[in-house]
Amino acid sequence: MNTRKIQMPREVYIGPDVIYETGEICMDLHLDNKVLVLTGPNTYDIAAKHAIESLEKYSLQNAVKYEYFYDKWVSVTDVLDMIPLKVEAPEEYVNKHRQVELKDTAYYYFLNVSDYRGVGEEKPYEFARSEVKDLLVNQKRVSFMEQVKNDLYQQAVSKKKIIYNY
Repeated sequence: MNTRKIQMPREVYIGPDVIYETGEICMDLHLDNKVLVLTGPNTYDIAAKHAIESLEKYSLQNAVKYEYFYDKWVSVTDVLDMIPLKVEAPEEYVNKHRQVELKDTAYYYFLNVSDYRGVGEEKPYEFARSEVKDLLVNQKRVSFMEQVKNDLYQQAVSKKKIIYNY
């Protein structure tokens, strides 16, 4: 094994195959049973794919909770409900700090944000799909009800059930 370890305020592992050892490194750091790992689609596609796979194996065996957002967009408020981030503007903080590591008395929390869309920005299709679907269904309902109303009115006029007094 060509992996080298440098002891600093944080540990840094260097070597050609170190990415495949991410799970073991977490075990060496004594993170067993106290890890929350959050990730997204771009992280997986980049070179970190192997690290993520190693972390997945480790997390599935040892993490109390492991959330994997590879294939879907998730609301920032849903993610922030899972971690103890104590800042004034957490959405802004997450937008500016794409990698977040937190620790409380019981757990370690790791968050990697690959893409962020703020309030007022265009939503990704996958995220907005249900809203768009609901809007289209409601538009069809309104159109249908207007058509029924007009049809009933026209029937009443043709059967002389409605009389105009000018």
